[in-house]
Amino acid sequence: MFGTYRYILAHLVVLGHLWPAIFWPATQAVFGFYILSGYLMTKILNEVYGISAHGMSTYFVNRFLRIYPAYWLVSLLSLACVALFPSAASSLNGALTVPNSLTAWGHNIFIFGLGDIISSGRDQIRLVPQAWALHIELFFYLLIPFIGSSRRRTTVWFLISIGYSLYLSLSGAPWVDRYRPALSASLPFSAGSLLYYLFGKPENPGMQSRLSQLLFPAAVLSSVNIICAPLFGEVQGIPFYLNILFSFAIILTLSAVPKGTVPDVVKRVDQFLGDLSYPIYLVHYFIAVLIVVFLRGGEATKDVRLFLVALPFVNGAAIMIHISLKRINVIRDCVRGKKLVS
Repeated sequence: MFGTYRYILAHLVVLGHLWPAIFWPATQAVFGFYILSGYLMTKILNEVYGISAHGMSTYFVNRFLRIYPAYWLVSLLSLACVALFPSAASSLNGALTVPNSLTAWGHNIFIFGLGDIISSGRDQIRLVPQAWALHIELFFYLLIPFIGSSRRRTTVWFLISIGYSLYLSLSGAPWVDRYRPALSASLPFSAGSLLYYLFGKPENPGMQSRLSQLLFPAAVLSSVNIICAPLFGEVQGIPFYLNILFSFAIILTLSAVPKGTVPDVVKRVDQFLGDLSYPIYLVHYFIAVLIVVFLRGGEATKDVRLFLVALPFVNGAAIMIHISLKRINVIRDCVRGKKLVS
């Protein structure tokens, strides 16, 4: 039952990008996605694909089909938009320009290279500006089968990630280096992976049942943390790391909801909203450029009005993308061999 949660996280990202005065929910949502990815990737490797050569090859094919077709479609739309309306595009996000070198084209086609491993700060051309986070996702999709393949390895990975995060914080590393690079994202990914081994395995039904009662307070605390983050003075500090804890709790309790207690109609709605979350994440800058050009007379101010006007168009575009790529999901089910209900 993670579809609705992913849908909410995607909208928090849109909120932060189109209304930057409220930027911090987007950063918290990105790490929320990372924790969820760490948990789900570990779960499907253990319960669907298996830690074997055949299982991991199937896993990699499925991840490719999950990420690239939708990304390439939105990239083509964005390329046309940027070529036609370069001023509006670059005024909304400086990364939104036509690639000007073979290296830039390669990064934008293959995603790898759009993010950083150790430190951030490079100026880059990205047809999908937020695709730097996809680079991070792909980086850990490749690593999790090896460093997250057992409880022992995952525990070591998690402890190393905590140590690295403490080092960055105590050494006064800039916020961008504690957020953007892959090594900084190791903490939420490893937390999600360890979450599976501690509480998410099928042989832990009693623990799962008890934890399912914690969802409401975890969600409330997470919401309060997001709303009250500016009161701490630095939203990238205490609230950001508290968000990791609360996201951990939400995923933990959602994973513990007994499957037989959820009505079929709720499952279908949850699945549909989850299917929209990735297209929403990809398409919102493209939609924002079109709104600036056709509805706001070229005014590229990012504010609450742009966010509210964009919401229905972003959701509509996400539905169209989902429908147009529906055959891909059929292929993914065939590759997977069986479905994972989440």
